[in-house]
Amino acid sequence: MAEVTDTTVRGYLDAVASTEPVPGGGGAAALAGSLACALGCMVAGLTMGKRAYADFEQGARSALESCERLRARMLELSNSDAEGFRPVTVALKLPRSTPEEVAARAEALDGALASACEAPFEVLESALESLGALHELAEHGSKIAVVDVGVAASLARTAADGAALTVHANARMMSDDARAAALCERADQLMGLTEVRSREVYFAAKLRFS
Repeated sequence: MAEVTDTTVRGYLDAVASTEPVPGGGGAAALAGSLACALGCMVAGLTMGKRAYADFEQGARSALESCERLRARMLELSNSDAEGFRPVTVALKLPRSTPEEVAARAEALDGALASACEAPFEVLESALESLGALHELAEHGSKIAVVDVGVAASLARTAADGAALTVHANARMMSDDARAAALCERADQLMGLTEVRSREVYFAAKLRFS
């Protein structure tokens, strides 16, 4: 399995383009979130130390710290998403010849699927959190790079959309309907908040350079 942290960009894209199940949409979504934060780091760096933005110096440093932390974490999550799905593939191969085996398989599969939702949920939460720093940069960061904040906001939204879809895909295979519904509802709530927030940041950035 190609991991985004130990291959070239071309190598990772080749792996995604292959017919292997991983890396797939969940890992790509996390990578989009990491790219969003990387752009935030760039804009914060271009803002710090500039006389024109002296009043925002501390804000820029805080935004940089947040974006650096979240950039690193979502890069890790681009690998964790694939690792989290491995127990699911194991559970799917469990025997189901008797009612007892069917019940045991269902329980194991539901547990594995719930665990596989952990990485995408963290991507959702991280994408939403990143938009706080990005909003500050959109309103107060270096104007020459504010368009990059708008791009970052779009990437953060993409990360959340992809992560939410991953949760739905996992939940759809669960036998516990109530558990599945709760996971989907939580994912949709986070995705909805991220969608609204990302558009706010996008238009705040657009207003600065238009």
